[in-house]
Order: sequence, then C-alpha cells, then structure tokens
Amino acid sequence: MTDLTGWQFWWEFNKDPFIRLRDEIHKGAPQTGDDNFYLGSTRKSASRNYLEPTREDKLNILATLKRAMDATNNRDIITSCMIAMAKIGVNHPDFKLLDVFKPHLASNNQEIRETAALAIGIAALGK
Repeated sequence: MTDLTGWQFWWEFNKDPFIRLRDEIHKGAPQTGDDNFYLGSTRKSASRNYLEPTREDKLNILATLKRAMDATNNRDIITSCMIAMAKIGVNHPDFKLLDVFKPHLASNNQEIRETAALAIGIAALGK
C-alpha cells in the first residue's frame, strides 16, 4: 500500500511555488475585491514588483559576494558565491562576472571548476 502522507506526494502537489520562486516574488501583492465578477476576467490588473531588488541592491550584493570569494579558499563559499552571482546575472561597474568566474575554470579543485562553468552558463556569459 502506498503511503500518501509521504514527502514525495506533498512535493509533487506543492513544488510549483518553490521551483518558480523568482516569479512568485516578483508578481506583486495579492489583489482582492476586483470587478471580475461583474466585468469578466478580460481586464488585467497591473502589478508592482514590491520585493524585487533594485539595481543598487544587486550591485551591493555582487560586491559583497566578490569580497567573500576573495577572502577565502573555502570551496563551499567560493562555489556558493559564484552561483549567487550568476543568478543575479549583471556585471558590476568594477568587475565583470566572466572575469570573476574564468580564473576558477583552472582551479585544482574539480567542484570549483565545474561550478565556474555552471555559473557562466547560468549567467549566460558564454557568448
């Protein structure tokens, strides 16, 4: 007999908001009390990205992540910072993401090399 209270069943029915977290964060606040009941659903409500980080926020985060990478030899910190920087996906005025990732492609550590290649792909910098 199959256990319907297992984690796998919960995940299959509830994974969408977690997989598309960025979409959920950027879609804006919930809207209630609309006129769809009277007018139909042909009108589209304007949403505002309340939680989306500003460009300044992204640049500050990039600078902090780069400082963290430069200050350590810890593999986990370096790889985590590269993935986070790649997900932000914009160049900083003081450095380009590709210039940060490229040296790690020649690292002695396989995980760092693979993560650098992955980060270049995530940030779409291989062009």
